[in-house]
Amino acid sequence: MIFDVNGKRLVFGMQWEALLSDADVHSKARTGKSRYVWTQDKAFYYGVLNVADREEKLRMPLYSGAIVLQHRYPDEQNLMLVLEVPNGTYIACGLHQGRPRSGFDAVVADRAALDALLSSFKELCGAASFNLYGDARIAGIEHVSMADLVGSIDNTAQLRRVKSAFVNPLAAMGAGAVAIAVVAYSVHTYQQYRAAEAQRLALAAQKSSQTLYAEELAARRNDAALPARSVAEILAPIQGMGLTNGGWPLTKASCNVSIEKLLVCTFEYARRQHSAATNKTFVDAAGKSFDSIEFAGDLIKATKQYKSAALLAQGKVIDAAQGQREETIEFGSALQRLAMFGKPKLEEHQPFALPASAVLGELAAPPIGAANWEFVGPLRSVKGLAAFPAYATVSRIVVTFSDKPAYELRQSLAMVTVSGRIFSKPH
Repeated sequence: MIFDVNGKRLVFGMQWEALLSDADVHSKARTGKSRYVWTQDKAFYYGVLNVADREEKLRMPLYSGAIVLQHRYPDEQNLMLVLEVPNGTYIACGLHQGRPRSGFDAVVADRAALDALLSSFKELCGAASFNLYGDARIAGIEHVSMADLVGSIDNTAQLRRVKSAFVNPLAAMGAGAVAIAVVAYSVHTYQQYRAAEAQRLALAAQKSSQTLYAEELAARRNDAALPARSVAEILAPIQGMGLTNGGWPLTKASCNVSIEKLLVCTFEYARRQHSAATNKTFVDAAGKSFDSIEFAGDLIKATKQYKSAALLAQGKVIDAAQGQREETIEFGSALQRLAMFGKPKLEEHQPFALPASAVLGELAAPPIGAANWEFVGPLRSVKGLAAFPAYATVSRIVVTFSDKPAYELRQSLAMVTVSGRIFSKPH
């Protein structure tokens, strides 16, 4: 289905296939009678526009929603986007092992169909689990709107016209009429979406701002949280993995806290030029070390999930919060102590878990605050996070590895970026 949003045309419901050889993608697309295709140099998969969404070349380009989602979250392996659209239907777009999958880029008819698709996607991801984004009313979802997604569009997500050796002008004219009808339908569909969203907000407005905030905060207290002081403990098994596997050097490790209270890590291994390492040497050396392994030429991505007592319900972290002034002294000092080893950053506090339909001035008391923070430095410096207060959490850890020696205080063969947030209570 094609959605016209803020002057950009976003496509969901594409068919995705693995590219197992150098076969002509356009030929395959023509066989399926598709007029538009997404492909890219060195990509080992491609996507074609659904036949039901056929249309001729118009002035406005088409962009794949799945690829936009992929570029918005480049370091996440498994994720699902769920957006509400008119008449109780939903956009459901999933990425598995970092790429779109057929059957999980869809517009589903109702909540029952959505629940079935989410269940299937969970089964596909297996132990690796997945992160959930969107604007649907689902526990644990991280809010992302259609407009947010449109704001992430770049040219790499654009669909291309399928190449053809022969074009029938009369057929093109007829198809052009169909194309105009599809555009009109997509505009109408988004107008319906806006109307449905307005209706939902109107219903929400019947509740007081305090009630809306209390409901949202209660839901967010159940989210998973990784205390910053536990990062060194979490990273211990990763640091003990070794820097090569079957002749493949480890170049990057990315870990995220999932909605299922698991730490999900993706390890990237890059094969050196003229190396004797092969896919088989990697698999033989890995054994059962990973939950899943994906091959992409000279790059291998292996996923592993970790269960840990360090992962808590977010409510416990929120309860440990202090006032912003106290935290400026305590947490600010903790970051300043790390500054000699790397680059810390702390953003301004913002209201936490305040729904868009709630009015800040109507709350009975100021809301819980939250501020994002980040630290970039040598991997060895994460031991300093053990001194962080209990209200500081980590949501993402990225470790990059280099084979070039570095003997400086702020540099290392392994550099880490730790991202998270702190919570604060009103005075």
